[in-house]
Amino acid sequence: MALEEKYDDEVAFIIVDVDHPQSEKLIEAFNVSSIPVFFYIDPKGNIVGNDIGSKSFKHMEERILKDLLGKKK
Repeated sequence: MALEEKYDDEVAFIIVDVDHPQSEKLIEAFNVSSIPVFFYIDPKGNIVGNDIGSKSFKHMEERILKDLLGKKK
């Protein structure tokens, strides 16, 4: 099961196509210099963490639980 499916009711997942011209402002705003990059943004819009590079399902799930949902696995 993908993280998007598992946490669909609790977390919003947004995927940005960095090759699309309309993404340029977002890339600049978040200072994206490498891909893939993942930002963990709380409900108030604060960046509470980020990861650069490919990460395992387990790692991503732990970050979601800790940084976004305030839970421990």
